[in-house]
This record gives sequence, structure tokens and C-alpha cells, in this order.
Amino acid sequence: MQNSHMDEYRNSSNGSTGNSSEVVVEQSADFSTEIMNVTEMEQSPDGSPNVNTTTEENETANTVDLPVTETEANFPPEYEKFWKTVESNPQDFTGWVYLLQYVEQENHLMAARKAFDKFFIHYPYCYGYWKKYADLEKRHDNIKQSDEVRTLLNKVISIRMQGLLRFEDQDSARGDQNIAMFYPTSTQMVMVDYLNKIPVISISKVHRITQCCLSVYRRGLQAIPLSVDLWIHYINFLKETLDPGDPETNSTIRGTFEHAVLAAGTDFRSDRLWEMYINWENEQGNLREVTAIYDRILGIPTQLYSHHFQRFKEHVQNNLPRDLLTGEQFIQLRRELASVNGHSGDDGPPGDDLPSGIEDITDPAKLITEIENMRHRIIEIHQEMFNYNEHEVSKRWTFEEGIKRPYFHVKPLEKAQLKNWKEYLEFEIENGTHERVVVLFERCVISCALYEEFWIKVRKLYALNLDYVINIDLYAKYMENHSIEGVRHVFSRACTIHLPKKPMVHMLWAAFEEQQGNINEARNILRTFEECVLGLAMVRLRRVSLERRHGNMEEAECLLQDAIKNAKSNNESSFYAIKLARHLFKIQKNFPKSRNVLLEAIERDKENTKLYLNLLEMEYSGDLKQNEENILNCFDKAIHGSLPIKMRITFSQRKVEFLEDFGSDVNKLLNAYDEHQTLLKEQDSLKRKAENGSEEPEEKKAHTEDTTSSSTQMIDGDLQANQAAYNYSAWYQYNYQNPWNYGQYYPPPPT
Repeated sequence: MQNSHMDEYRNSSNGSTGNSSEVVVEQSADFSTEIMNVTEMEQSPDGSPNVNTTTEENETANTVDLPVTETEANFPPEYEKFWKTVESNPQDFTGWVYLLQYVEQENHLMAARKAFDKFFIHYPYCYGYWKKYADLEKRHDNIKQSDEVRTLLNKVISIRMQGLLRFEDQDSARGDQNIAMFYPTSTQMVMVDYLNKIPVISISKVHRITQCCLSVYRRGLQAIPLSVDLWIHYINFLKETLDPGDPETNSTIRGTFEHAVLAAGTDFRSDRLWEMYINWENEQGNLREVTAIYDRILGIPTQLYSHHFQRFKEHVQNNLPRDLLTGEQFIQLRRELASVNGHSGDDGPPGDDLPSGIEDITDPAKLITEIENMRHRIIEIHQEMFNYNEHEVSKRWTFEEGIKRPYFHVKPLEKAQLKNWKEYLEFEIENGTHERVVVLFERCVISCALYEEFWIKVRKLYALNLDYVINIDLYAKYMENHSIEGVRHVFSRACTIHLPKKPMVHMLWAAFEEQQGNINEARNILRTFEECVLGLAMVRLRRVSLERRHGNMEEAECLLQDAIKNAKSNNESSFYAIKLARHLFKIQKNFPKSRNVLLEAIERDKENTKLYLNLLEMEYSGDLKQNEENILNCFDKAIHGSLPIKMRITFSQRKVEFLEDFGSDVNKLLNAYDEHQTLLKEQDSLKRKAENGSEEPEEKKAHTEDTTSSSTQMIDGDLQANQAAYNYSAWYQYNYQNPWNYGQYYPPPPT
């Protein structure tokens, strides 16, 4: 099951479109799938990659070849120029903008389809371009008769509760299980009951409908279901397209409205969608439906909460209570008012039965009084809802005002807005319901889709490239408490769409899969990412550690040997040689093999101080009496090599100290002392030459001094202490402001 993610990832990472002239669009697909998580709505059209399908399978099942009358050779003259720009660099958003503007201007359908389809692979959150694409299809009027469209609409227009998508051919038991997986117990029964009360929409007839335009809207809403604007455009499209004479048209539109408010209705800025729904029901004369909608919106914190309440009061004052309420609600309200009046002694002697609530009132004065009392009571009940909702709005108002860019854009967000999102998420996690938290996360990742820290749980305070410190439970970590599949889907979206070249989120995805026992999936994630982004030491070392943790020592060794073999520089090769030597020495207990690895590395990179240091460390770790010759040989290699004079003197000093403390031959000690004095004289001679004008160039001198200073500091410390201090815990800092810190022994190669 998990391997499907990697199939999807490999296809998205390649970014290549090939030269095929065939243009494909969606056709109706088999919807006999399981109920999907809310986040799965953000993938491609139905039948496309989800947690159980592969991209290749989707392409077969979800597309159909249209009759092609034009080949790419007949594309507009400037098309190829714009296309090559984005093909070579899919992250060039400006290049995409120019391409899409060009194809829209040329009004060339085949070229536009190719451009838009590839664009949305990389930038699915650009809701404005979904609208442009749909309008283009609509202009070209690719119409098929109703028989070809009916099946598509029957399946697509479904009822979705937050986190759920219910299809026509699914039984309620499976739906109940899914609710239990994603929602707290306190809300499960309410949701099950609500879903069962709402019929799944079906359409018996469609007059004429633009299938391609519908397909574009579907894909857009799956990619960005929180887009109020896109829902409004889609509903307007259905209003314009569906046959007004068809008795099922209203049911279709109402079902779409329900789908829309369940998907995006809890967004703080969803007021236009709710008002559109209310106005449409008013136009149909469905006053009870209008009241039911107000019952919902008055309990949701939105920007225009007060405006909704004022309109609700007008709705109550301008219509009779009997027309506003269901029969059951009307009777219950009359009984309640009669009970109050009965206790006041106005209606009759004690002991008389209270009115049933269904008898007619013939006295006009009493009738008017009852109507006004009922209106007053209806408003009074909703006033309590309004007061509570107003309090909830006030707690969120400052956060919402801080959101200056609620939509997706490639430009970086201001630090203040990132900080605001962070604090808003913290607040909602602490105070909100699970449903509200998920919706806020979805809103957040639309604005911050290109920021790793808003997709993952950052466990410590890390200074990132934004000079902003993040410490927050974010989407993936939050979802761990609710749904393992939800976490997996969050990682999949982040890695395959929005952050395909960011190592941190990929490594956390691999760690998550390893945590779940999916070792092969973890291997695939790391291997595929390394194939996509070459030369990252952190990824190669994570692959090594994964194999080591699961006992595959030979594979871990092979990975390091391969890294040494394919290194692009001596510096990089030496880095991996040290890693391999330590692995052989510490894990496999193969000291001779470890020594040979370092000796070979020294032959390749004679000026690398870290190689000598690590070799000395390993020699020191054994029996000093037996290893005396090897230790002295290591010192001699450093002293007689091509290291800077200051480093050679430092190694010479340590050699004298070693012979003083552990040496077995005084002659060797005296020789080492004489050798040390010779080096000191050489250093003095070099200083005098520098003073006389033959000083080294400043750049070379600065580089030498930096290297010497850091290496001298390591040598002056105790080697055993250095060994304990060796770490590379800062793997996550790739491409950020802080440099890598693999420990004292060896910095990673430049990338």
C-alpha cells in the first residue's frame, strides 16, 4: 500500500512532459473506492493517485484520448520558447505565468491544455488559474450529450462532511468507521446522523453540459477545496448550464451548495458562499431551508457574523413562524410558549391540560400576539447562539486580521504573517475542535505551502532561513493523534507537490514510515529523493543509519563506499571515508579495515587534517603498547606531509607528548624533540620572510589560518573526549542559515 506513494513521487519529481502530441482529459471513472479523507480532495481528479493507487494506473483509468486534429507542430509559433523555459526549470513561476498568458491570448485549446495541466502539477493551489482554465474550455464549448455526462455527475456531486467524501455506492457502516477514525467520539454520532439525513445527489437528466469545463472545476476543487471563490464559480457554472426545466436541477444545485459549505463553510472568510446559498434558497421560496442554513452559520465564527444575525432577524420579522419552522419545531415552540402562559395563570384554571400546540387560534388579536411572541422567542434563542459565536469570533479576530495573504503565492511571506499563522495554529489546537484545527491547517498550508515548517512538527527551536524561530506542533505531527493515514497523506502532498526538493520533510516522512514499520517505504522515499537531488550528505547518511538500525551492515557499508567512489572532490571523499572508517571501527569492530580506509584516504588527500585526527583517535582507542608504531607512523605522515607549518608543529608537539607519556624508547623521544625544534625554527624563518615582504597572499593566508585554528583546537583537546563529542545531529539544517555541524572531526563537503 505504501509503495504507491513512491510511484506518485517518482512521476512528480521527474517533471518531464515528453513530446507526446496527445492531449488527454478526464472521463467518468469507477468510484467504487473507500470513503476518502478530506485531504484527499486536494489530489488530482477521482481515480488519480491516492493512498492506494499509482500514477500510471490513474493515467490509464482517468483519461481518454480526444480526437487530435492538431499536432504540437501546429502550436502557436512562440509556444515552444515559453515551454522550454518551464520544462527546464519547473520552479520558475514567472515563466509559467508568461506561458499561460500566451496560450490564453492565442486561444489555442490544445496548447493551453498541455500548459495548464503541467502547471497544476507544480502549483495546484493557484485557484485563479483553475478559473481561467475552465473559462477557456467553456469558450471552446466542448459539449457532449447528457448520456455521456450523467454518470460523471451522479458520482461527482456527493455529500461531504468535513473529513469525509460520501459516494453513491457506499454503505453507511463503512462511513461510520471512517468517521470514528478521523473525529472525536463526541461528534461521531452527530455526523453519522447528519450524513444519513442528506441524500446522495443523483441526476436523471442533463440538458447539455460542458464536460471538459466541468472536469477542470472538479480537479480544481479537489486540489483546493477551501477556495470559496472556486466554489462560487463552479455553482454559477452549474446554474448556467443545467436545464432549469429539469425537476432535479434544484436538487443538484442544493447538493452542490451542501458540498461547498461542508468543505469550505467553516473558513472565517466563507460568508459570500453562505450568503449565496441563503439567497438561492430564498429565490426558490424555501423559507424553512433558509432558517436551517441560518441555524448553522450563526454558530460558525466568520467575518460577517453580525451581518448574518441582522439578516436572520429580518428573515424572522418578514415571514410567519409557521413558514419558517418545520412542523415539529413549530409545535414545540407553541407548546413552550403555552406552557409559560399557563404557569402565569392567563389561560385557565389549574389542572387544565396544556394546549397541544396544533389547535388553530381564531381570535385575530391572540393570533397576532402569538406570532409576535413566537418571533421574539425565535430571535431570543438565536441571540444566545449569536452571543456565544461573537465571543468565539473575538478570540480569533486579531489572528484573522493578521492574515494579509490568505491565498497561495511563491513570494515569501512577511515574518509577521508567519508568526501570526504560528500563533493562530497554537491557539486553535489549544481551544478549537478537531474539525476547526484541520481547516485552519489547510488554510495555512495554502498560504505557506512552500515552507517546510508548516507541514511538519519541528521538535526543537531551529533558526531557519527566514531568521524566524519555529516551535509548533504542525500538520503532520498534529494528525498523528487522529489518523496515521492522515499523516501519510500530509507528507505525500508536501513531498510530491509543494516541496519536492526539500530534504527535511522527506527525511521526516521516511522516519515516520520507519516508525510505522514500513522499512521498504522509508528506503524508497530516501532513495528516490537522493536520485532527484544529488549530492546531499544528510540524505546519504540517513540511508546509512536506516540500514544500520535494521542490521543491514553490508548495505550500510556499500552506501558509504559508493559515496566515496562517486565523490566529486577529495574533500567530499574524505568526509565519507571518515564515516566509513568509524562505521567499520565502532559498529563492525573491524579495526584493520577501518585503518586501511583512512590510510587510503590520506593518500588521496594528504592535506586533510581530519583524516589524521580520526586515524589517531582509533589508534589511541586500542592497546597503546601494541599500537605505538602505528601511532608514530600516523604522526610522521602528518609532520612530514604538506600540511601548513602551524599544523605540523601541533602534530609534532602531540608526538612528543605521546612518547613522554606512553613511549617505550627514550631515543625516539629525543629524536622527536629535536624534530620539533627544527619545525619551530622553520616557522620563525617563514615569519621573517613574511615581514620582509614575501608574505603569502591575504586570501591564502586567511584560509590557512582558519583551517589551522580549527584543527589546532581539536588537537589540543583530549582525543577521547572528541570521540564522545562526535555527532551529526544537525542534519536538518540543509539550505538554511545555520551551517552544518557534524561535530569537530569533519565538516561536510560544500553542496
